[in-house]
Amino acid sequence: MSLRRIVWVVSALILCAGTSTFAQQPETPARPDAPGIGQHRRPGRLGMRRNMLRRFGQRLNVSEAQREQLRAIRQRQFEALKPQREELFNLREKRRAGTFTEADDARVKVLRQQIHEARRSTHTEVQGILTEEQKAQIEEFRNARKARREEKRRRLRELRENRPQ
Repeated sequence: MSLRRIVWVVSALILCAGTSTFAQQPETPARPDAPGIGQHRRPGRLGMRRNMLRRFGQRLNVSEAQREQLRAIRQRQFEALKPQREELFNLREKRRAGTFTEADDARVKVLRQQIHEARRSTHTEVQGILTEEQKAQIEEFRNARKARREEKRRRLRELRENRPQ
């Protein structure tokens, strides 16, 4: 028997043994802390939002009292919008299943408007907590972000125009 044939046979045996071992491993059960229906969230999205709010609070020098008020407002908004978010989730599932109707589309628009109005009122409530200096800092942050966004758009436009065809 040639060396090449021996290597091939040994490789086949190893592959078969590895496959049967892998196939016999028990299926891992679903995590009990995994989000269920109505609780779907993209991985890491909530963590990013928390980090952003933490950095934002540090840059504004938010006092501990303000931090507690902001936390209470955020929690109240989260709980108040929970039914709307769950209904939107269910309507999204209907769309994916292909059973979405025009009445459902109208309901989605109403729910999104309700969420938008709730967030606008929350924004007004938050503005009432902040000092004038903090509001001025926020305006500076917004203007800087807008300038960065415009610069990025300008560079992208230039790249598209200068791209060889």
